[in-house]
Amino acid sequence: MSLKRTLLFLLPLIMTLQAIANDLYVVNTLGETISYWNGSTTQNNVATLGLFPNDILVKGDTLLALNSGSASLQLFDRNNFSLLSTLNLAEGSNPWAMTLTPNDRVLITNWLANTVTVIDLQSLAIVTEISTGNSPQGVLQVADRIYVTTVSYNSTEYSYGQGQVFVYDAATFAELSVIDVPANPQKMILARDGLLHTLCTGNYWSSFGQIVRIDPALMVNIDTLNIGGSPGDIAEDSQGNVFLAAGGWAYEGIAGQIFSYSVASMELIHGPDNPIQAGQGITNVASQPNTTGVWVSSFESDEVISISATGEILQSLTVGDGPGRLIFSPTEPAVSIDPEQIAQSFRLSSNFPNPFNPTTRIPFQLNQAGHTSLSIVDTRGRLVHSLINADLETGQYELSWNGTTMLGETVPSGIYFAVLSSRSNQSVIKMNLIK
Repeated sequence: MSLKRTLLFLLPLIMTLQAIANDLYVVNTLGETISYWNGSTTQNNVATLGLFPNDILVKGDTLLALNSGSASLQLFDRNNFSLLSTLNLAEGSNPWAMTLTPNDRVLITNWLANTVTVIDLQSLAIVTEISTGNSPQGVLQVADRIYVTTVSYNSTEYSYGQGQVFVYDAATFAELSVIDVPANPQKMILARDGLLHTLCTGNYWSSFGQIVRIDPALMVNIDTLNIGGSPGDIAEDSQGNVFLAAGGWAYEGIAGQIFSYSVASMELIHGPDNPIQAGQGITNVASQPNTTGVWVSSFESDEVISISATGEILQSLTVGDGPGRLIFSPTEPAVSIDPEQIAQSFRLSSNFPNPFNPTTRIPFQLNQAGHTSLSIVDTRGRLVHSLINADLETGQYELSWNGTTMLGETVPSGIYFAVLSSRSNQSVIKMNLIK
């Protein structure tokens, strides 16, 4: 096994990419430096980072670099790459990933400390530490809620426990919900369908890649797309194509691999059987604002590669040692779901009676024929019952639910959600079962 492959397993390689016009910043994880591309010229090793750098963000004229080994957050002037400040985090906390919030704060997950650090960027002071589940990885704020993925890694048995997404109030940091997801949930994106697409990598040997879509308003698991392989990073382009970094290593004797799927159809385009191939050891992906396709970091070949939406290699840049996280600036604005668009395709009406015991009726209208599902999920996002999952014609429909699971077991009193889904839209209502 190569040194780079060995270090990949030993270090938290969570590296980032985003863009300004054409400005691209790359974390070189092994070289512990930053590379920079302005659309025509590449400059390598323009800034020196701390030990085991694994994430980077852009805030105005400032670059934020997160170092896992030295547990620090560095701030650089992105015009001349001079170091502005260094904030030391808790020693041994193993900071993993970070995200910016609308109120000039940065949220940082700490893999070993099981916390999320909240930092005010104006004063560069730690606001608070949020206790979360075991081994937090991804973090994202959507509206007034913070979402954190946790993998419950057991370092003694080298195993992954129940994957979960913790949800917190962004103002009070109070825990609002915990959503169960498949093994090893890593990064999340807010896709243009208005849902959180959560990448669950699997345990690398018996469970494999899946995408779980979570409704950020209702905090419920909508559905799951089986991907396969063990992808570790996710990005969406301007046309709703989602790309996944899926490895592909020299010791395996295969080229670097990128998977992809469509947000609109939720169908796999490139997977383990027909991956996009480029470089060697694809660890990270990032989309350039207002463009199709994706940029990927090739950890073993020290390249950053531009890939078209159809999988063609458009450009390759030679960067520093062990490129990981990439970021363009500014970041593309988040996309929200359009209620009018949903209304045009279908309408889910309130169930009646509500509250109910033990049976309720759920009416809905389809204005467009197509594949449709109506599912019942609980407050943890777990599927309780699938009432229908079939191709339907336009028209009025009404289904009943008698408060049981698909196995006929009676469920306890509480809040449940009816989720109506088509290929590209979802609608959800809340139901109250009282016994």
